Amino acid sequence: MKKKWLFHSKGREVLVLGVQAHNSSAYAEAEMRTAWNALELMGANTMEAPIYWDRIEPEEGKFDFSIIDYLLRQARERGKYLILLWFATWKNGNMRYTPLWVKRDRARFHRALNSDGVAVASLSAHCEACREADARAFCAVMEHIRAVDAEQETILAIQVENEPGYAARTPVDYGPDGQRALRERVPEAVLDFIEREGEGSEYEAFVANGRRRDGDWIGTFGKRGYDLCTAYGVATYIDYVAMRGKQVYDRIPMYVNVWLDHQLWDQPGLGYPAGGACTRNLALWKSCTPHIDAICPDVYLQPMNLVTGIYKKYSRPDNPLFIPESGPVISNALNMVRGFAEYGLQGISFFGAESYTTEDETALEERFREGAMNFSFLKAIAPLIIRYSGTDRIHALYQEEFMHEYQLKLKGYECIVSFDSHPEADLKRTRNVWVGWYNKRWQKNMPRGRGIVIEAEDGAIYAAGAGMRITMRLGHDEGAPYSPIVEERNVNWYMVREGRVEDDGSFVTTRVRSGDESDYGVYLTPDSGCVKIRFEEE
Repeated sequence: MKKKWLFHSKGREVLVLGVQAHNSSAYAEAEMRTAWNALELMGANTMEAPIYWDRIEPEEGKFDFSIIDYLLRQARERGKYLILLWFATWKNGNMRYTPLWVKRDRARFHRALNSDGVAVASLSAHCEACREADARAFCAVMEHIRAVDAEQETILAIQVENEPGYAARTPVDYGPDGQRALRERVPEAVLDFIEREGEGSEYEAFVANGRRRDGDWIGTFGKRGYDLCTAYGVATYIDYVAMRGKQVYDRIPMYVNVWLDHQLWDQPGLGYPAGGACTRNLALWKSCTPHIDAICPDVYLQPMNLVTGIYKKYSRPDNPLFIPESGPVISNALNMVRGFAEYGLQGISFFGAESYTTEDETALEERFREGAMNFSFLKAIAPLIIRYSGTDRIHALYQEEFMHEYQLKLKGYECIVSFDSHPEADLKRTRNVWVGWYNKRWQKNMPRGRGIVIEAEDGAIYAAGAGMRITMRLGHDEGAPYSPIVEERNVNWYMVREGRVEDDGSFVTTRVRSGDESDYGVYLTPDSGCVKIRFEEE
């Protein structure tokens, strides 16, 4: 089932293929040029760029929006989209980007305390003065965005805070604000939501402690109550900031990004920021953030089983899947095609764009080109990914370790998918090593295979990818003999064309394939765009 699409511009749904600038690059307009150059080399359509509370409100009540203005100008000059990242109360679990006037006034803006009573580098999620100051600044930002972008709609979304929580070796605020919150009764709405979930870490802790509905956070959830109390404080704080911002301008979605658990010691405050919207706290976050449009994991994990587990957890009926941070490495190149085809992924961005280029900024470092290959073929088929997201007509192609081919069954067709990069791929029954006569650039240089196949309602097949060759035929009766060695040159193609899919769904042909270029299957290379295949007349 297709979910509500998160990103829009001028009435059009957008598949985000983005890069993110380094944390402090947006402080100066000149520093962003390297990031924009990397975006162009990567073939991305969206820049994620931070905007900073300390830069925008250096003195209380006095605002400077020049950072937003030059980011918009840079994006529009290049015909690209923007996603703005509000670095305010939290950035990676601490308060680095809060203004000095907030940092200095500890009597008014309370810090969280650890168990020894020492202030940590994070504002308390339970301090009303902190929340109000952040919300006022955010409202000013949204008012400016409404004034400068309501018509052009260059900004696709805004991230509220960055990987929030306490990355401070404490699971809870031991100061007066936090201890008062810890003793409060758990809201009924939160418990109702967790019971409806019927699974997950919060539910298991609730059941283990007797399903109590009259207790405080420790009485209701046991030791999990520390992290969950913090999560409730952080979540409701950010939801309040988002609510206030939407009262000013509600035409762009607001999301929260997540520093995931299942890493390092997997302990709140140590392995991930305590109270963050990680997998073990996700249900609680969803119970109390009605003004947050999506909770989005930052995925730097690489093993496919772990990554698809994250995709599954965050792709919910009430939560569209978007990956705001990741890396342009081969593991991510394989994992993301499964995200788009199987989990309704609506966009992905690569963090640290400036680090991807060679010293002279004329090319990408070789190890980062895998991400650019994906963006190259994904943008050629993007409108169909959006259209068929959440249906059974979109399929991921990905080359697992040691794999040189596999079978794919579609509604009306059968496919043999061969991966040219495998050292044993040339079994003398395919023409993998001869890709040079089709596209010399990839001869003996095919990347690890991955891609997308879509079977449209009218029988057309659309395929885009890298490092593979697809041999196809119409669906065949079970038990009938079939050999790709014999039949690959006898496929009755009606049409094989390279090109791209336009926003309205029309196909623009840039090359017609026939003869040798289709007799041995359909090659997919990063620069072949989208290939449209038909077995019968349109």
